[in-house]
Amino acid sequence: MIGVIMMKERAMAIFIGLLMIFSVAGFAIMGINFGGGNSGQQVQTPSVVDRALTRDEFRSVLMSGKTIIQNHYIVGCTDCDATSSLLAGFAQQMEGFIVLEQFGVQFQNETRLQVVSSDGKITELNSSALSQESLLDTICSVSYVQPKQCLLRGIGQTEPAAAPPAAEPAANETQNGAADNIGNVTGNGTGNISGAEGNATL
Repeated sequence: MIGVIMMKERAMAIFIGLLMIFSVAGFAIMGINFGGGNSGQQVQTPSVVDRALTRDEFRSVLMSGKTIIQNHYIVGCTDCDATSSLLAGFAQQMEGFIVLEQFGVQFQNETRLQVVSSDGKITELNSSALSQESLLDTICSVSYVQPKQCLLRGIGQTEPAAAPPAAEPAANETQNGAADNIGNVTGNGTGNISGAEGNATL
């Protein structure tokens, strides 16, 4: 009887030991899977990309807080050169905050001219009204990570000065005017009284 109990206790101890070993091994494997997958270097994407971004590149750019401008134009479009040049120059100025995905496509339904912010919001751009100022306004309104150009936009913009209040009459002029009025009243009153007294005496 005692031997059976000892065998059960030994089996239980072996089971607990194996359970601990497998638990440690399981956590180690999970650490390799989760940590090892992200241990590689972050995908480095240039400011201007003349091809379609891969899914990993697209996700990496947005997760870093940057904004993506997509310009997918019809191959052979001569009118698109000005837009492409404008967007490329703007993206280079905003390096570190914007990635421009710009390339030609074959079909009209594949064309895109839009901004994708880090939260996934899509803002359409109007090619006919595109300019550095309109691009900056759009980027500043949707970007999670703001470039310095957005932070400095309000500096130097002052409100028009208010009109100065109407000038009050000078104290000396007021006093002089009052003295003149008093003099006239006094003079007129004295002359009338004197004339009346003269008539009474005669």
